Amino acid sequence: MTTRRRLRWNSVLAVYTLLVVASCRDAGLTAPMPSTSDFRPLVFGAPAPPQMSIEDEFLAIADANPGFGGLYVDEAGNPIILNKGEPANRTLRAEAVLRVAARSGAFSGVSVSGVRAVKYSFLDLAAIRREFRTLVGTTGAQVGLGIDIRSNRIVLRGSSSELKRLEAAAAAAGLPVDAFELVVDSIAQAVSLRGVVRPVTGGLAISFGSDPDSWCSAGLQAWQNDASGNPDPSLGRFVLTASHCTDNTGAVTGVTFGQPHRGHGLHATEVWDSPLFTGPGCPYGATPCQVADVAVLQMSDSVGSTWQRVAKSNTSSPPTYLGQLSLNTSVWSAVQGQPVRKVGATSGQRNGTVASTCFDILVAGRYILCNVEVQGYSNGGDSGGPVYTPLVAAYPGSPWPSGIYHSYNLPQRSHYWFSSVGAIYAAFGGLFTI
Repeated sequence: MTTRRRLRWNSVLAVYTLLVVASCRDAGLTAPMPSTSDFRPLVFGAPAPPQMSIEDEFLAIADANPGFGGLYVDEAGNPIILNKGEPANRTLRAEAVLRVAARSGAFSGVSVSGVRAVKYSFLDLAAIRREFRTLVGTTGAQVGLGIDIRSNRIVLRGSSSELKRLEAAAAAAGLPVDAFELVVDSIAQAVSLRGVVRPVTGGLAISFGSDPDSWCSAGLQAWQNDASGNPDPSLGRFVLTASHCTDNTGAVTGVTFGQPHRGHGLHATEVWDSPLFTGPGCPYGATPCQVADVAVLQMSDSVGSTWQRVAKSNTSSPPTYLGQLSLNTSVWSAVQGQPVRKVGATSGQRNGTVASTCFDILVAGRYILCNVEVQGYSNGGDSGGPVYTPLVAAYPGSPWPSGIYHSYNLPQRSHYWFSSVGAIYAAFGGLFTI
């Protein structure tokens, strides 16, 4: 087995946001946040310096250079700088390349860079995207959206009917037609992540009930360790999900699951759940803590499953199942600005960027310690789904497992949180290996 790199936890930083536990599809729990005096370091040492995602870096550059439109890498690997208004001077070009390279690792030093004149600055696109996100929320349109730096537009992807509905709302709101692009998904729908899929792999819908409209997601696979602490495949096949997806968070009740629900049979049984605790290790007094929002299910002999594979999917509703992706066995920690990808039975396959690495959050009356925060979209029913680092040339050994998704913020649904592999290992206490 490849040696796994364990995570080093950073100190806890305060977050001010509205969180919701993303349990089953229609669940939503408002979670009050503690004051800054309630936060204490989880580990000793000085807090890590704050870092920013690439888009945060773009905004920082644009604060001093309002015409800055962003930066992308062309097919030859060269950085291309976009600029609105006066041409970008050599100093701006060098500064932008160096600052983005320091965050992304996509290129090193000051490579040959080009400049393109564009209509919209990054500040313009960020403002337009905020308006589109509001429209998506108010209209309920089932689309994906994001800033395409290369095309200098907001790109919206979905079915023809959903895009037409959003286009009408954008026209009513007065958004400029040339600032966004509509892309109709051409992939024919075949099998859904919420349908019957065999073998069972990460990202598929699972439920301990028989309600086809209430689900969570299967996560990363695991092995049980033997008495010496080594993974032993002969002890059974196991898959992770979120602790709050079981019928009693933090306690093992032996609840049974089916894929996609129990109406299709008994396919997995809860055998371990990250416990709730107070006292030593929990810095919040009488409020219980949980090291990771994760539970372990043992797969039944009657159903096949994969080892460390995740479902590939689009973002349609329901998400289309497009096969499997194998993850490598090396375990890495997420770092700020790193790309990650989440697969869930509600939202499908979604990309995101790590915004911070160690935050305590209060949800459903308990603190989940040292979570990774991601700037990206998620929704109820994605809970328990795998988060992984996709194949990136700058990261040797990718794709690799990053953790288990469990919570998101409301009303924006612009950030989500997952328990990292390091936190999961700490919760396991040597019982299992990812």
